[in-house]
Amino acid sequence: MSATSRMPLNATSCALDDALRVAIAREGASTIVPTQAAVVVVDVRQWSCWQRQASHYLSERDRRQLARLRRADEQQWRCMGYALLRLWLSRTIGLPSAQVEVARDADGRPLLASGLGDISLSHAGPWFAFAFAWATQGRVGVDLESRERAAGMEGLEDYVCHPHERDSLVVHGQADHMGLLRLWTRKEAALKRAGLGLSLEPKTFVAPSDTPFRLPGLGDWVQVSELALEAPVCLALAHAPGMAPAAHWLRP
Repeated sequence: MSATSRMPLNATSCALDDALRVAIAREGASTIVPTQAAVVVVDVRQWSCWQRQASHYLSERDRRQLARLRRADEQQWRCMGYALLRLWLSRTIGLPSAQVEVARDADGRPLLASGLGDISLSHAGPWFAFAFAWATQGRVGVDLESRERAAGMEGLEDYVCHPHERDSLVVHGQADHMGLLRLWTRKEAALKRAGLGLSLEPKTFVAPSDTPFRLPGLGDWVQVSELALEAPVCLALAHAPGMAPAAHWLRP
């Protein structure tokens, strides 16, 4: 391992694009094979020394979205998140970052204008998750939640749980809050893949981990994988059955 791969990077030693390239290589996340769906997670606070550079990678659409945010910290987090998304996609699909256009479809889902693959994104405060699969593998949906949110799941079991799920998550009247958060994350990922948002109530369907299922009213099968990282987040990826998902936490 080289000295560069062992030592944290900073804005003095390299540019943001180069720092991300090193982080991707360090995590072994350089190639996404056709049968794979991939997720990368970033804590944008770890990339804050490149904050001034981040704005150079934003589209006009990104800038308009940032302008709607009231809190300065949220503006900075989103700015860095959008920049890292564009740079990661650039290296993933092999296009210059200026040619990576992220738009929205009629359901509000993010999409690549190039049509080369399907993408999904999620964020919780300074934590961001980006998912990608090649177009031949269909849609993906990712959801990320801070583990700190588990305490806030109290009282939500009737909204989140299908009757077949309730018995395993509510014992003697006490809900497993972390289990509820993980279930919520799986269901949110499945709904985002379908482009439904919360128009379909979570309690109306079951969402087991790593077992294909169907959403009510939809014909295609979906599989949701919970992806474990050292990061303090719950992470779930919805994808076509049989795909091999991979997750990486990218740190400078």
